[in-house]
Amino acid sequence: MNVYFQILIQPTNARYLMCIMFLFWHIFPIHILFSTTIINGRCNQFGLYYILHNIYLIIFVGFIPIILMSVFGYLTYRNVRQLQLRIQPISYSTVNHRGSIITQSRERQLFYMVLGETFIHVITILLYPFILLEIAITTYMGVVKSIDRIRIENFIVTIASLTFFINIGSRFYIFFVMSKTFRKD
Repeated sequence: MNVYFQILIQPTNARYLMCIMFLFWHIFPIHILFSTTIINGRCNQFGLYYILHNIYLIIFVGFIPIILMSVFGYLTYRNVRQLQLRIQPISYSTVNHRGSIITQSRERQLFYMVLGETFIHVITILLYPFILLEIAITTYMGVVKSIDRIRIENFIVTIASLTFFINIGSRFYIFFVMSKTFRKD
């Protein structure tokens, strides 16, 4: 293990980094408060900032969580795999072989849980920032939209918002369905 990494994971340093991350993620989106205006009774971002805000949503709501979930899921899978290799017994009696099968089953279910969560996250989250970006670009370019197109866009935004909230509630069901071995413990 790297010495720098060992210094970072000391409890005092970990608390310090957690405080910094907490402050960063609460201060970083403050720009939204200053760029939101009310025009014609509509509270929204307008102009170039509207596009920049939607690019911000694509990056911080769409891609970063998916990338982080994939990376940490892979690291968790690799860690469980290495742990399994370290605790393998030398002799293969029927009792030890059964323990190995249970460990492999847990490893497989952990992998399916992480894969399922990432898959559901991609399906439920990715539509929202992209539809907002499409609306922002067409609005900024001055495309004249018919009433039907505006209604369709509003309907798609409503469906995308609904799937955004479905994502939050789906984690319980993903873990419940895919973790038979963990429920027994």
